[in-house]
Amino acid sequence: MIEVFDIHCVKAIIDIIIFLEHSSEEVIDPDISVSTLENFAYELSLMDNAHKRDFINKVKILSNQYESNMQDFVKNIPTHLGILP
Repeated sequence: MIEVFDIHCVKAIIDIIIFLEHSSEEVIDPDISVSTLENFAYELSLMDNAHKRDFINKVKILSNQYESNMQDFVKNIPTHLGILP
């Protein structure tokens, strides 16, 4: 398997996605949040399949580091963003 993503880079992406998805309107404008998530999804979708698989695997590994109520959300980030190899 090709390892492209540093685990810390993937963790940073996850944390930003959690922030965008779970912050209140008082913290971030919902339109900006949606637009940013769409941009993430688009850019990540441009990766080749090997890079997508590496990203997906690292997301799954990292999901266990989050609180139990967030683990399923984190595991499903690639699916929610449409990142499928």
